[in-house]
Amino acid sequence: MMCGKKYLQCIAGLLILSAGISCGGDDNARPENNNATTPITKDVVAQIYDLYVSKDYKSYIEEMLSCDGKPEEYRKSMENLMHQHATEHAQTSGEITGFSVDSIQTANSGKAAEAYLSVKYSTGNTETIQLQLVHDGHHWRLR
Repeated sequence: MMCGKKYLQCIAGLLILSAGISCGGDDNARPENNNATTPITKDVVAQIYDLYVSKDYKSYIEEMLSCDGKPEEYRKSMENLMHQHATEHAQTSGEITGFSVDSIQTANSGKAAEAYLSVKYSTGNTETIQLQLVHDGHHWRLR
């Protein structure tokens, strides 16, 4: 009977091992781990920044890699800070009326980027801002 128990344990171990391999257990086979990074585009940057402009702060925070794994209270605080910053900035500079992504500079073998945007305000002023982004293995996110 002892041989049968070890045999079953061996079979169970092989099944677990084979399931791990077939479900992506080989990290080198995953596109995000073989140095294949989707190039960043102006459209990607614009989609992310548009969340801020359209006052969808919750979604904007979800684009922040640094907020991953943080408690809900922290994320809500960040959301409130974004809202407060936008409100205060609108009082001094005016509401954002438009923006354009002027340039993107990549670093770290194309896995990090700095995007420069021209932001236009209702006062007629224009400001250049910088967004720092990183590729998380799946898509581009705010750093």
